[in-house]
Formats: sequence, structure tokens, C-alpha cells
Amino acid sequence: MSEFECFYKGTDLYFTGNINNLSSTKFVYLLRELESNLKSSADKSITIYLDCYGGCVTSSLKMYEVIKRSSLNITIIAEGYVASGGTLLLCAATSKCSSYTTFMVHELRGSIKHDLTGTKNVIDWWDKLESYCMECYKDTKLTSDMMLKDTYLTAQQAVELGLISEII
Repeated sequence: MSEFECFYKGTDLYFTGNINNLSSTKFVYLLRELESNLKSSADKSITIYLDCYGGCVTSSLKMYEVIKRSSLNITIIAEGYVASGGTLLLCAATSKCSSYTTFMVHELRGSIKHDLTGTKNVIDWWDKLESYCMECYKDTKLTSDMMLKDTYLTAQQAVELGLISEII
């Protein structure tokens, strides 16, 4: 069984599972394929269905940027559980969710296996990544204090914080 599934049918793109280099590359490939397929279409609307545990922050940021730069009119529907890097994607397009969707945000996590100088470099890099993430959240009411612990949100709380626009 794969850590993720990513495929499209018609103008619906489905992503479920973990975000990593492989899954984000497949997602980007499929989104660009849809964009190419709809190039001459009058209706450039697609829906991304997202059920995502999060994962690699740099891969999440890659997906965020590709969604943001897309020429398509993208709506993201969050279903089930969307956490961590998956919540970044919600900020790249109009996002909605089903009523029982749960969300989770937190600060960056990882392990460091370096000498002191290498550790300092990694910490500096993580600070940059954290600022990139907060830039993605800039149009929400999510705060850096909320990231200090695992913060779980209901669909209604996600609406109130501006992470999604509506419950469907």
C-alpha cells in the first residue's frame, strides 16, 4: 500500500496521504497536465479533493506555489483530516470542507544529526521555512502562538480562522 494516492478524473484531482518529494512531484505533474488539457477550454475550473496528514514542508511549499501560480480556477475541498503541510495548500486557493473535517497545525518538526555548526545552520534554515509557512497563512487568523503546540481545529473553527471559506 502506498503512503499516498494522487489521480484525477475529469476536472477533479484527488490527493490523500503524506506529502513527500514523490507525492508532491506526482501532484504537480497531474495539476500541470490538467492545466494543459484545459488550455483551450472556456471553463478552467477544477476541484482538488484533499485528505492529507501533512509531511515534508518543502514539498508542501512546492505544491502551494504551483497551485497559487496555476492559470486554473481551483477550489480545494478538504475531507476527513488535513494537517500540517496539508493546511498550507488550503491557503493557495478557495477552500471549503465537509462538516466533519478536522484540521491540525503545528510548528516545524524534524531531527538534527549534525555537529554544532551544522545544527546552527539547520536551525537557521528551519527559521526561514517557518517564515515561509507563516507567509502562506498571512490571510488567515492563524498565529505563530498556535503553532507552538498541536492545534486541532473543527470545520467551524477553520472557517472562523479563515483557513477555509465555507463548510459544504
